[in-house]
Amino acid sequence: MFDENSKATIISTFDQENRVDTKVMPEKQRNEVEGIIFDECGCKIEKACVKVLTSDYEPLIHTVSNANGEFVLIYEYSKEVVLIISKDGYKTLVIENFCREIEITLVRVKDFATLTGRLTMNNGGEIISARVRLENNKVKLQVFPDRDGFFIINDIPCGCYRLIVDGNELKKTVMSINISNSIRIYNLGVIKIDRINIKGTIHGIITDCDNVPINNAVVILYNSDNNLAVSKTHTNNEGLYFFGNVELGRYNVMAFQ
Repeated sequence: MFDENSKATIISTFDQENRVDTKVMPEKQRNEVEGIIFDECGCKIEKACVKVLTSDYEPLIHTVSNANGEFVLIYEYSKEVVLIISKDGYKTLVIENFCREIEITLVRVKDFATLTGRLTMNNGGEIISARVRLENNKVKLQVFPDRDGFFIINDIPCGCYRLIVDGNELKKTVMSINISNSIRIYNLGVIKIDRINIKGTIHGIITDCDNVPINNAVVILYNSDNNLAVSKTHTNNEGLYFFGNVELGRYNVMAFQ
């Protein structure tokens, strides 16, 4: 009830004569701003957030517009301030050097959807060289997960899509997803993927004693555990040979001219 301009004292039977000195402090400067918020079509916007900030963007006070798009803000601050206005589906607006009464127009943004999720391996292990694609007949979007498997796809128009996860040594995973106008963020959670059977390759160059590459040399791949030949190929004119899709194991390579 009392502010810094007042001082307390007591008159009692033993102390009937008092002296009270006080100072009159200047009133705090109160400012106000009121206005109406519209969209580009002139329709009033309800529940838009309006905030008063200092020129250094420190917060002072905020409110929201009512059903008629109206708002009032009263604040105690003597220096310059700015207004920041925000509403889902609209661009954030910052206003400087505004009048006491103001009309504000917010601009709609294309409010496309965002899809997020995380890839993990069914049998554990790190995900290497994976990609995530979202596509239909009109839209083709592609991202690469981070080292922990997290991915985000932004700016997705509404429609029916296929989500495709594939990559080096990964089995292709396909999901159907329907993006609607009513949902802006889709969280797929954890998507478990499998690794294909891992096989290797062996290649090299066959040369003679003078290090001259041998063309059309016969190269045979032997299993080192049982000494059985498992594959055969020939070198090209540069002496190069190549064995692909080699099962896990130990091998020896022998060449014949």
